Amino acid sequence: MILPPHRSVRLVRSAPDGLDRSAWISAIGARDWSVGAEVLKRSSDASVIRATVHSIDMVLKSRLSGGVKGSLQRMIGRSRSDRQWLGSEWLAAHGIASARCLALLTGRRDGAGIETLVLEYVPGHTLLWHIARGAIAEDPMSPASRAIAYAVGTDMARLVKAGRFNRDHKPSNIVVVKSGPPTAALALVDAVAIVRFKPAKRSEAMARMIASLMIEPRGIGHPAPEAFMARVVQALGHEMVGAAEAEAWSRDMLAWASRIVGSHRDPVPADDPLIGLH
Repeated sequence: MILPPHRSVRLVRSAPDGLDRSAWISAIGARDWSVGAEVLKRSSDASVIRATVHSIDMVLKSRLSGGVKGSLQRMIGRSRSDRQWLGSEWLAAHGIASARCLALLTGRRDGAGIETLVLEYVPGHTLLWHIARGAIAEDPMSPASRAIAYAVGTDMARLVKAGRFNRDHKPSNIVVVKSGPPTAALALVDAVAIVRFKPAKRSEAMARMIASLMIEPRGIGHPAPEAFMARVVQALGHEMVGAAEAEAWSRDMLAWASRIVGSHRDPVPADDPLIGLH
């Protein structure tokens, strides 16, 4: 498993109100990460673990940083972790909740270059968990499910109205911080793919985000209930075109997203997105 670096550890950037440089380097580089850390996700070239450091509940995203392309991206501040940091700052500036970045470090472990991004842990289950095992799985029409659907739709509208969309808007990247009812609250835990879109592509951007919400659950054998997705898109429609046009608009938008889902080659994720979720 890819773990944070423990040799040649360097602090690239950190939150101004957090630990100082030496404290971060010591906290990350000197710890035995094979003990006392909860694995949330792992693949052949990356891992996500949760741990407590200096009384801070945090998540550490570590990935291999080798290769010419990776080196060039780090030199110009455009590595995956840099883009996560910038995306998180943009979301915060626009009042959209996300996992706050605390520190970015690089170094080596077992002869390989490692890049580790440290974020505050966001409490709650992911939207994917709720679809597969939680409130939405139990009853997609329950007050809690309706509250979550409304929050998903309205948060998407806020993002689009601010001129951005999320190219990776899958449910495992959204944490339900409060499930309600009467209201729910969400946070994005992966902001790396928050990008601009051309005004003429606004509708397509929304359709692609809706499709992302549907593809991942389908790929793990727990498709998002149609009633839940209908409420998500209706909430989005109310915000984007108003109540009078929302029903017809939502129907067309959901059909567009469904065509995108149908054209997706293989919805099965390479790594189990439910690992570490209880």
